[in-house]
Amino acid sequence: MKFFKLVVIYFSLIAGGLNSTFAQQASSDITVNWSGKKNTVLLPDGSTVVFPDGKYIDPNEKGVLFLQYDIPGKISNIKEEYVTFMPLDSLSTAILKAITPNQQSSIQSEYLYNDGVFTRLYIPVLRSVAPAGLNRIATIKLSYTVSFEREVIPRSSSQIPSLSNARGAASSGSVLNNGDWYKLAVSESGIYRIDPGYLTSIGINPTSIDPNTIQIYGNGGGMLPQANSDARYDDLVENAVYINEDGNGIFDNNDYILFYGESPHVWQYDATSKTFSHELNLYSNQNFYFLTYGQNISKRISDQTSLPGTLQTVSSFDEHAYSETDLYNIIDSGREWYGDLFNQITPVRNYSFNNLNGAVTGGANATLIYSMLSRTTKETSVSIAVNGTSIAKTTLKAISADDHQPPGIEITTTNTLDASILGNSTTVTVSFDNGHYTSAVCNINYLELLFERNLALYNNQTSFRSVKSTAMASTQYVINSTTGTEMVWNITDPHSIVNQQYTVSGSTLQFGASSTTLNEYIVFKGSSFSAPSFIEKTVNQNLHGLLAADVPDMIIVSHPSFLNQAKRLASFRESNDGITCYIVTPEQIYNEFSSGKQDVTAIRDFVKMVYERGSGSKKLKYLLLFGNGSYDYKNIQNVNSLFVPTYESRESLDPLMS
Repeated sequence: MKFFKLVVIYFSLIAGGLNSTFAQQASSDITVNWSGKKNTVLLPDGSTVVFPDGKYIDPNEKGVLFLQYDIPGKISNIKEEYVTFMPLDSLSTAILKAITPNQQSSIQSEYLYNDGVFTRLYIPVLRSVAPAGLNRIATIKLSYTVSFEREVIPRSSSQIPSLSNARGAASSGSVLNNGDWYKLAVSESGIYRIDPGYLTSIGINPTSIDPNTIQIYGNGGGMLPQANSDARYDDLVENAVYINEDGNGIFDNNDYILFYGESPHVWQYDATSKTFSHELNLYSNQNFYFLTYGQNISKRISDQTSLPGTLQTVSSFDEHAYSETDLYNIIDSGREWYGDLFNQITPVRNYSFNNLNGAVTGGANATLIYSMLSRTTKETSVSIAVNGTSIAKTTLKAISADDHQPPGIEITTTNTLDASILGNSTTVTVSFDNGHYTSAVCNINYLELLFERNLALYNNQTSFRSVKSTAMASTQYVINSTTGTEMVWNITDPHSIVNQQYTVSGSTLQFGASSTTLNEYIVFKGSSFSAPSFIEKTVNQNLHGLLAADVPDMIIVSHPSFLNQAKRLASFRESNDGITCYIVTPEQIYNEFSSGKQDVTAIRDFVKMVYERGSGSKKLKYLLLFGNGSYDYKNIQNVNSLFVPTYESRESLDPLMS
């Protein structure tokens, strides 16, 4: 039995946001087809419920019975005009009396796309009718506003600051189509350096190129947004760079390039709660950038003058750090992984946070968030200490011993502590008390540490942001422990970085800037920074160049190891069934749709682009993923079972729902 869940399924939705073309009033008379039989359903909470059976009728995960009904177009302003009910009989009366879940629910809807937009309605079909109680709907009339629209992805989004690069219609060609391209990787956010020695090491003669034409492309950031209507970059985006060169037109001697690279694991800011939370990338531990030269003049980092007459001064910032290591997938399904195992043999583990000196003290608090997974049928607990100071004790609830129950309960706890406890090296100790049950176990999921830190240059680079700054329209930032030789970059939009100019007063830097929104900065000194890792020289490709006239019947996404077999299959389909095929590897898709890193949404986005370019008989009809899939995207278990990634559910503890 399936349960209705209003979520985006991997390849079922290939529609995005909507722009209305015309709307009209309409109505539908709907008859519910009850079979006269009963249907036994096991709900996610383990309870068994008997429902009256009917066509296109199923319960959701909470036991509310819905009729699924599709209407062409985009439906809004839904109103029930009238409802009639089925006559009660002995079978239905007995079944309905035994139903305990609350059946009072409004009509729900979602927009889907299949040769045009349509609306799928979920209509609750059991209603309370006095004095009999629950009864079945026989017919229902709905009135609504319907609009028939073409799909357009919004060009603006709060998630993408550089609107010029946000995707509207898909690009007609990829930048990877021409020139020489070199794929580079970074794992942490920060400043990266490219110099003549580095170019030599990856097979480029630096003296043969003009440094002004060295360009860096890459989209950075975390995972692609799953919802089609959310904006994302189309193809690769050029990044602004800083070039230090002597003007002789040759990349030699002390010339170098600096650029800002982003970790694939990101921090999200919640403006409502004014706090931060991290998001670990499910698919990749690296972000990728692409270097090219000799094609165009590179995009440079521009200067921003200091804003005078600011309304407030900030000399501290909001620091954040996390510890999360994926080791165990509890049910071998779903996207959530968990970390270290705690048991009788290893009941205590330490987690280190380094280079976090400079916490604001004098009564200031820090926040420690920890998430644990209880996996025992008896109640247990964990105790938390920071640098030897006891902070909290959390009870881990017992899990159910019944069949078909989730094998774990995730418990997330937030605690405050005196910031003076923190140090340059901070150790969080997690101690598991098994309650004298020797078989008891639990896992840690993650730790987050949030605190206010004095604004200063720590080591040779420090990134900073200040929630306090958003209280006023403009802010003066004061950075300590500096010499006046540093650079300050506004990296809020990492593709269009701005070099912030400042004034010097002793060992402090000061600059004023607009603070109507939360800005991210990095201050750094010198030029001794890590180089990105070299991955490969990328072969020219142009998936974005697929013309409408060339739209195939079938796309085959094949792992490189199976390309010969994929070609054999394509040849067979074309000669025997007249099905035209287009073969592409996952990496080719990633290079243009997710900046080179693995992401299942990139495959969906590519298929969506091809589907929308077709028309009439030239319309994409089939998609084949050629190669095994696995929930282990990063090969954590070292079994190399992933050839083409598949979508995994957010539900990772309930085998019935994952």
